[in-house]
Amino acid sequence: MKEDPESLRLLGVHIIGENAAELASIIDAGDETARSVSKIVGDAVVAAAAAGRLVARTDVKSPKARADLRRSLDEKLKAADIAVSTEALTAAIGSAAGEG
Repeated sequence: MKEDPESLRLLGVHIIGENAAELASIIDAGDETARSVSKIVGDAVVAAAAAGRLVARTDVKSPKARADLRRSLDEKLKAADIAVSTEALTAAIGSAAGEG
């Protein structure tokens, strides 16, 4: 079901019945939040690259670049009223960049 949220929605209709609409609403809100966070992370990485702070994958290892990225993410997430750990996001970015 992780890869097919529609299956979860259908399951909700059949099993949960009257609460299916609420379940669908929660799933939709989660999907929207995930899309928003993805866009914010992408925008922050692109902005850091454009400013010359991230020009290679290994630059994510730099404490300064990581701190700058975390600050940027923090600002953008607060502006979007999304509560997500910027430490977790920067760790995920490091992992995606091949950081051990």
